[in-house]
Amino acid sequence: IGQYWLSETVITACGLTGALLTLSCVLRDSAPKVLLMLALLAVAVTLKTLASALLFAPENAFAWLTPGAEGGLLVGVILLTALALAPLRAQRLAAALMLIVGLIAVNAAPSNPYFIATLQTWVQGKFLNFNGAAQFLSLLWPFATLWLLAVPART
Repeated sequence: IGQYWLSETVITACGLTGALLTLSCVLRDSAPKVLLMLALLAVAVTLKTLASALLFAPENAFAWLTPGAEGGLLVGVILLTALALAPLRAQRLAAALMLIVGLIAVNAAPSNPYFIATLQTWVQGKFLNFNGAAQFLSLLWPFATLWLLAVPART
């Protein structure tokens, strides 16, 4: 679990930073960027918690919030704070870099010890198609975001 903890921290921090920086980059200068980034983070955490409760059991709603996930959320928020005042071009490059590092880390990470434990308690059924769709989106969104970051910024 110790080796996976570091991988999970890196993956979570890169995903959070990449997604929220991308949002910041595509918003107009007059938009309430901080408020919208906080809203996206709150929605993501809420949906993750609800999905855990629905797919497993209500008492497992926060099973996803492991020490690695907590560390990744903290590191991601620190990175976002540090990059908040950077020029737009630097933010775009940082967002793309975070997504690429996250993709590499996901594919290089050791086996997830929590995944095996959750499979033992997961009752597949009506949420099987939901899980498949979520896995498909988790594979697709980083590449769609990288494409979005490659498109020239609106002025």
